[in-house]
Amino acid sequence: MLNPVWKAGISEREQLAPYKTTLFVVGVFHTLLCAGTVYGWSSLEAILRAEGSFGESPDQLFAAIFTLGAVGSYISNLPFGVLLDTKGPKITGMVSSACYFVAFACAARGCTYASPTFLALGIFGIGFVGPALQLPTLGLGCLFSDGGTISMSVQAAAYDGGTFVFAAARELYFDYGVPSGTFLTYFMLVPVFTFVTGYLFWPLGSLEEANDKPTPAAALKALDAAIAKEEAATAVDEAEDFSGRLLAAFDLAHTDDVSQQGGPGAPFLAKTMSFQGEEYELPVQGQSYESLDSMLKSRPFLFLALFAATHILKLNFIITSINAQTLANFSPEDALQLTKWFGYMLPFGFVSAPVTVYLLATDPVKAFVIANWLSFVYGLIFCYGESGPLLVGLAFPIIALSKQLVYSSIFHCIGAEFGFGKYGTLLGIINVTVAAFGLVQYPLVSFSTNAESYAFANWFLLLLAVPFFGVRYYLPPGAFMRGVSSENAPLVA
Repeated sequence: MLNPVWKAGISEREQLAPYKTTLFVVGVFHTLLCAGTVYGWSSLEAILRAEGSFGESPDQLFAAIFTLGAVGSYISNLPFGVLLDTKGPKITGMVSSACYFVAFACAARGCTYASPTFLALGIFGIGFVGPALQLPTLGLGCLFSDGGTISMSVQAAAYDGGTFVFAAARELYFDYGVPSGTFLTYFMLVPVFTFVTGYLFWPLGSLEEANDKPTPAAALKALDAAIAKEEAATAVDEAEDFSGRLLAAFDLAHTDDVSQQGGPGAPFLAKTMSFQGEEYELPVQGQSYESLDSMLKSRPFLFLALFAATHILKLNFIITSINAQTLANFSPEDALQLTKWFGYMLPFGFVSAPVTVYLLATDPVKAFVIANWLSFVYGLIFCYGESGPLLVGLAFPIIALSKQLVYSSIFHCIGAEFGFGKYGTLLGIINVTVAAFGLVQYPLVSFSTNAESYAFANWFLLLLAVPFFGVRYYLPPGAFMRGVSSENAPLVA
């Protein structure tokens, strides 16, 4: 194994640092092959429709099955996130690999024997377990000098690229006649690969450096104790001086003028402050969080949860309804070609990764603003939805880019704002929120099917994201800016 933890006095972080590139590459393969597979559903659905095993009008059945898979992909992050935080990456990777094997076995049986029950169980399992195979890779970013900005963005791109799995199945079916059940059966070799490599490569515990510095709250307690003792005038003077410097640090860390943060002479530039022989942690470009509860109640966390839930609902609604929407507006031949192009383009959101990395490294809030504009544009095109060139030339590429940008921003900003100590739990709670929003998806599809029009659903989802254009007025100054250098800090936050 690459992580010989039996070496006395050497942390896993130090032992694995020389292998960080190898770990990164292995992690990308785990994510690419597993994490986002369920979102290639439109390609698998096209095969199932062509095979005809589930009837002539299976719109609501297929919508229900994909909704199960999508909801599964989000609720999984809470139990597996807690498992990651308590048992570590290695155990998480091995357990999720075993579950992923079972999920594909159910899906293969469902496709082979035209069983809606097994197909639904399999797709739910693929959605539920797939993201768990990515979780052990997210903490690897702390091995890199940029704190994980680039690795997080690549991981998000690999997540999006996972839609290629079912797209490949589609090509094998239409070009070579490989049945869906056969493809899914052979794909069961992938969780075997992830189990073995997870055992060999993933660390037993978190790689984030422990922060044993007392918090500012502890510093204030020490300050009160020193003043209460009043052993000497010098002690009181020292305490008052410390109080002034600490309050100045808090004021500057939360100033509206972010260009001053980290500037020359900033009292929190050293990140710690000494008082009576003890080092205390100071706020660094953002809020200091004393507990998980304070993280969950913060405006940055609430924003991340609502933004992710809204935009992923919009993206998943397009994925689950693309076949039905194109069939409603185009001939069957044109609809087949449009969904084929959609399946081709969806994995290629990674092409925007360099721009995403730049945005997250300089002004993370701007990444959310741009993602919201992209969402608005493709949503508007689907509201009218009768122009094939606009769908292929603009909407489909934007959906691929938007999906990558949304996931990259969420993955990065959780770590940037809250660190990695509670990363799995926070991501899990955000994804439970996403899953709750996702329950709206099936009623929207059912209503649209019965009304024989998707106009209401498309307009509803378009307007749902409009409030996020006010993101800069909602978030506190310095949100998501930890690790952003003073030279790159935006003038407006």
